[in-house]
Amino acid sequence: MEDSLHISKKIVELLCAAGNGDATLLYLWQMAGNASLPCPLGEEQRRKAVETLTRLGLWQGEKTPTLRKEERPQYSEDSLQKNLREKDFSRLVGESQRLLGRVLSTEELKTLLSLYDYLRLPTEVVCLVISYCVQKSKLRCGRMPSMRSIEKEAYAWADMGIDSVESAAEYMQAASYRQSQMGKIAQLLQIKSRRLTDGECQYINRWLQWGFPQETIALAYEKTILNTGDLKWPYMNSILARWQEKGLFTVEDVRRGDGTRAAANEQKKKRVIGEAEKAALRRLLGEED
Repeated sequence: MEDSLHISKKIVELLCAAGNGDATLLYLWQMAGNASLPCPLGEEQRRKAVETLTRLGLWQGEKTPTLRKEERPQYSEDSLQKNLREKDFSRLVGESQRLLGRVLSTEELKTLLSLYDYLRLPTEVVCLVISYCVQKSKLRCGRMPSMRSIEKEAYAWADMGIDSVESAAEYMQAASYRQSQMGKIAQLLQIKSRRLTDGECQYINRWLQWGFPQETIALAYEKTILNTGDLKWPYMNSILARWQEKGLFTVEDVRRGDGTRAAANEQKKKRVIGEAEKAALRRLLGEED
């Protein structure tokens, strides 16, 4: 049975930057096998720690209940006009239109109202959702996001418990870091003339969440090319998954691990050769008799 935990330096840095001791403790509990150990935190401590780990992409346990878009209220014209007369929602509409650079249609206003009324997100957080979507959409396709994509992102934030300016800023900072690394890794993988697909982004995000630095990802890419002749994403992912399971995160870790395995294979090969030589000698002696 494995008695040690393997945690990469990058994950340690993420946990330290979050500054949440409960989240660190919960992460260690999760890594140790939370099915067999009592949770060390109380209900409220656990809830906040789960929120932090979820924003960092480190929580693998149960998720918070998902808010369903189809269950949101159907806002009438009268209801919309009534809310438009309220100071907070009116201010939200003005700031949203400024961020998007256009006047919102009636249906778009109803969608915005659902984020404010049904999801219960503070107006500042809704504005941060829109700002985040604007930045992400410009990087991906050079256009402003649709209200549908903003709504989808807002539901994701609500499910992750991102309901304050502080938690939103933490999430956006982590997302910004992953985005910056995404471009660098795309170049490392020789993808320069096109944008990454959603599936490719999911692979790279997974490797970053596992805590692999660029140098180790480059080594996995090299091994993938040597063994398959091309960039095979599932094959490369299997290499990194194996290293992650063994706690090999740096290039030095991998080389030491491969060196140990190579030495074991060589020793096994010598044992096989030795047995073959002995068998040949026995046959020779038998023939001489």
